[in-house]
Amino acid sequence: MDKFLLILFFITKILAIIVVPIIIFVLKKKNKYLYIVEIAVLLLLVILYLCGVSFVVDSNIGGILNLKLISESTSDNSFDYYNNIRGLSNITSIDADISYKTHRNDDVYYFNGYELPLAAKRVDCGTDYDYYKYYSDIMTSTAMLLSTYFNQNITPIEIYNKTVANNLISCGNPINKDSFFYMISNEYNIYFNVIGEEELRNYVLNGKPVLLETSGNGYLSCNESYFLIYSINNSNEYLMLDPNNRSYRHICPEGSTGFGNVLEANYNELTFDYLTITMDANRFIVIGGTR
Repeated sequence: MDKFLLILFFITKILAIIVVPIIIFVLKKKNKYLYIVEIAVLLLLVILYLCGVSFVVDSNIGGILNLKLISESTSDNSFDYYNNIRGLSNITSIDADISYKTHRNDDVYYFNGYELPLAAKRVDCGTDYDYYKYYSDIMTSTAMLLSTYFNQNITPIEIYNKTVANNLISCGNPINKDSFFYMISNEYNIYFNVIGEEELRNYVLNGKPVLLETSGNGYLSCNESYFLIYSINNSNEYLMLDPNNRSYRHICPEGSTGFGNVLEANYNELTFDYLTITMDANRFIVIGGTR
């Protein structure tokens, strides 16, 4: 989001909602041109807000502060700064957000690999290095699945350490998903099952977390990604958690499978119907049990 436009609309709001009305009240003069400008600006702001134009919707103190956070969460230079100043690259544990509940009211463990401090964890690849956020998807979502299944805090950092120990991370390359899930099944003595679309609802109704692997066609994600489906509401809409949840809408970049598609903000607060999920689903993965 363009910081200049965000601040510009913020100032416009202050002028139209606070400053100009005060001037009109203090002067107590009926200047028709001032009234016309005031009404026109207010109408424009209302229309743009109702249309969901981000520069207007987010032009507030929270939006400006959030813009700073977004920059900190996505800029490699800021990662270097935070790593040097705060030592984020050396974090060894992170607490889960357990405010979400399954359909049976059990705790769901949530982590976000796209936000600080986890996003800035340094990934060393010999003489090269990268950042956790670029590999977060499969590791963070699997940590959520395992933690929820076992009802204990199995962090993305623990999953990352096991992934590194098994030589499954190479800077600039995606993690091989088959090797990754095979490693996880051995490390935690579990086995995974792939369920059909017709089984999804029953699993979720029974309080079992389901890992959604998407194709990345732009309906839910820009590339192949993972989400944790954890509940369903009375309208038969699914609730799911995004391990890379963002507080702003974003466009799938050039080179991605879903190039050009606009993805909504705050997936964690949205609901998804069956058709939307199945249109982008590669497969539904569940923990079948322990060995």
